[in-house]
Amino acid sequence: MVSSANQLDKSNFPNLPLTVIGRDGERASTQQIKEGTPANEAVTFKKVWEELIFEQEQLATGSRYIKAKESGHNIPYDCP
Repeated sequence: MVSSANQLDKSNFPNLPLTVIGRDGERASTQQIKEGTPANEAVTFKKVWEELIFEQEQLATGSRYIKAKESGHNIPYDCP
């Protein structure tokens, strides 16, 4: 995930306002733990994911972040 994020060429990103919609990290972590991921790994993954998603918001001025409460990875399915 970090490797993929680092591939983004931020220097040539167009200055268009973005709406970044992110999952509910707490719910996602809880789901991962229920599915067998060790709790410390789920928490670490959540922290890294949140850092990366907030970096996306910073790619252009006028952008905003919306947390899709109660959603996991599949936001359109969880929070249509």
